[in-house]
Amino acid sequence: AVRAAVAISGRGSVWSQLAVHALNALTGSLGEAGIFSTGKEKQALRELDPSGPMPGVLLIDRVNPVFLSPARWKAALAKPSLVVAISSYMTETAEHADIILPCHSPLERIHASRHHRLDGTAVVNLASRAIQPLYDTKDPGEIALLIGRAAGAKRLGGDPRRPSGG
Repeated sequence: AVRAAVAISGRGSVWSQLAVHALNALTGSLGEAGIFSTGKEKQALRELDPSGPMPGVLLIDRVNPVFLSPARWKAALAKPSLVVAISSYMTETAEHADIILPCHSPLERIHASRHHRLDGTAVVNLASRAIQPLYDTKDPGEIALLIGRAAGAKRLGGDPRRPSGG
């Protein structure tokens, strides 16, 4: 229900990236000011101007911008009415969050990623988790889907502003 909400993800599995993109799509925020949907999230985070407008809700998924640019990001994180961090660790950014949603550590996650070889062909890497989760944490993609459901999302994919047929 909050306008100008943004979900930003750094690195992660293909499924986590899709979940973050789907969360932005479910909120109807793709293409709106402050929504990064081009796959260049890291560059957009570096270029974000803390003195400019910030979203009312900022969801930070497993990145630590306060570590990279402390003064700038501390000022930026003071602006949104709600800062949520998805993190396996208590990072400098997580310390400034209103809510921390604990996710599986990298060794506790199922891994899926797509890469391009030097000859241009795509390679998909898949790996099972190395250890079972030790605590009550969730996969980052699952967290994004749960947030979407809690926000009232009824479906994934397509244009959220256009009703589905049938």
